[in-house]
Amino acid sequence: MRKKYSMTKEGFNHLLDWLDSDRAAAGEKYEKIRLMLIKFFSWRRVTDSEDLADEAINIVMSKLPGIKESYKGDPARYFLGVARNIIRKLPHPPPEVPLPKDIPAPFKSFIETEEFDLRFNCLKKCLEKLDTENRQMFVNYYRKGVTGKKYREQLAENNQITYGNFRVKIYRIRRLLSECIEKCLKQNQ
Repeated sequence: MRKKYSMTKEGFNHLLDWLDSDRAAAGEKYEKIRLMLIKFFSWRRVTDSEDLADEAINIVMSKLPGIKESYKGDPARYFLGVARNIIRKLPHPPPEVPLPKDIPAPFKSFIETEEFDLRFNCLKKCLEKLDTENRQMFVNYYRKGVTGKKYREQLAENNQITYGNFRVKIYRIRRLLSECIEKCLKQNQ
């Protein structure tokens, strides 16, 4: 359970003073930082991004007496650091928002289409055409999704190549697969 921080009028005034000595400019900075935090949490598919943005702001306010004099640099970076810590403490993966049942036809999920089935079957055929080493490397690379950098660095080390060369190799395999899938789709039309 996360500790709750609350906003006080005095804390908010201290925050605005920290952001800028001009109250109007401080208000604008506050709004930009809050919007930035909301986007930060939204990009990570967190359902309550506005609440978490407010929580990050409240945490910064609570820590302000200890950091106000010593912190150098853009305050927005400090807010982002707090937001990253909040994300780390959330259960992973973040819960996904379920889609409503009555979505109009143009907005139906791509997964529910025949095109998805066709692309998926083409992907399977194209993966089978790869040699075992490249297929295994490619599948393992994407196994952890977009958040597995340390995992991918370990894969590169296991394959006895640098991480940069490993990424280039994966890019080339992905390009070959993409071309193969496009050919497959054209043949099935």
